Amino acid sequence: MLARLFRVRSDLVSLLGVVLLAAPAPNISPADTSQTATLHLISGDPADPRQPAIEIWIAVSDRGEMSRVEFENAAARSDAGRLVDRRVILVGAEGQGGSGTRLFWARAVRAAPGVATAPSLGPEVEGNRKWLQVLCQSAGDPQFATPAALLRLFANQDGGLDHYFREVSGGRFSMQGTVGAGWYQLPKSHAGYGGGANFDLLSATRDCLTKADPDVHLPDYTGIVFQFTGPIGASGYGGPITFVADGLVKRYAVAWISGGPPTLASYSGLYAHEIGHGLGLLHSYQKLGADYGSRFDVMSGTLFVHPISYQKSILGWIAPDRIMTLTGQDRGRRIALTRSALSPVSSNPVLVRIPLASRNYLTVEARQNAGYDRTLPNFGVVIHQVAQHRGPVEALLLEPNDDPDDGGIAWRVGERFDHVPSGTSLSIDSVVGADTWITVRSIPELPRSYDLAMEVTGSGTVREQGGSPNAVCSSK
Repeated sequence: MLARLFRVRSDLVSLLGVVLLAAPAPNISPADTSQTATLHLISGDPADPRQPAIEIWIAVSDRGEMSRVEFENAAARSDAGRLVDRRVILVGAEGQGGSGTRLFWARAVRAAPGVATAPSLGPEVEGNRKWLQVLCQSAGDPQFATPAALLRLFANQDGGLDHYFREVSGGRFSMQGTVGAGWYQLPKSHAGYGGGANFDLLSATRDCLTKADPDVHLPDYTGIVFQFTGPIGASGYGGPITFVADGLVKRYAVAWISGGPPTLASYSGLYAHEIGHGLGLLHSYQKLGADYGSRFDVMSGTLFVHPISYQKSILGWIAPDRIMTLTGQDRGRRIALTRSALSPVSSNPVLVRIPLASRNYLTVEARQNAGYDRTLPNFGVVIHQVAQHRGPVEALLLEPNDDPDDGGIAWRVGERFDHVPSGTSLSIDSVVGADTWITVRSIPELPRSYDLAMEVTGSGTVREQGGSPNAVCSSK
């Protein structure tokens, strides 16, 4: 059994080498080939949130072989984004990096026969799921916390991850029975593994798994968190991974966490964020071109708050009858929108969707001072634009003040959101208990009115910014 278990561990170490090492200079076969595999996206979060997030794509073949995937063109990358965590056919060239890493340069990505286009729930997002926390200590590094203290991060009490995920999932997901293993003393110091941004996570993880091998049996767990004593080149990484363990094909949720927090309490948001990646969640955005910044979503930073309702909906954590999709017949209707956190039992929607073109849509939700949302900087109605056509799916926060650097502002009572492309206007009317009342209207097709005060000399014209011909004032 030990030899068989070590074979499984070796597969995992090979995977980590593919995922986390910088792509070396490849030796590419000149002939096109095709490969059927399961495609995964690993998300990395740099220590400096002003830097872009890290995307690393891997393919796991039906034989369990791992390859890092690079895309030859934007179309292949876009198609891959719509097929994350699914079986695909990759068309391109196989190669090998200088370190022996398998590489696949894809010029086309398409769904394998029989693969559904809609996301499917993995086994790790519903019910009680045990996780494994593996503690990895570089030689010479201090143990900044006891194993018992780190395992308490998963407690079912206020501030614990089990408690947090029970709340944000509406009781659909829990982590009771999670266990810890380690600390395991690694044979090299932090500097010996490269240190800082050059930390060799492959070697460190392999060494840690070798030490842990007698103590743990991987298939017993839904997910794994590798906790290190020092920096690992990013604050953390996370993503779902499919591989064969003891004859079982299973999708695992995996997270890697950098060491040395100021306090263990400050770890809660980072753990929740990377575990969210492990469950398949991606970032939401406050502004285009930035990967973080919104304080309304644990997946847009490390603030220990609820995920936005869009994230919950794709994991199945909102009941279908509490999701409302607007139609043209809903114009003029008043809707009681129930808060996202600790939603009371009701027939009112928790999430409202407004369809747009190209399978995109707006999401509307209410956030109040309740549960883990108590640390939000402000409360009200939160609106996102969800773009599915580019892939992976993006959720962009839409604010009343258009300030991309303020961390996010909710829409308050008395304010109105007008979305010209869909012709939809939402007014925020009142808050009554757990419900926020909104009214849906059509944007009236009326000419704009302006208050204009100016002094001019001579003749000329004044146009609104953008040069609309309907906003012209001639001076006399």
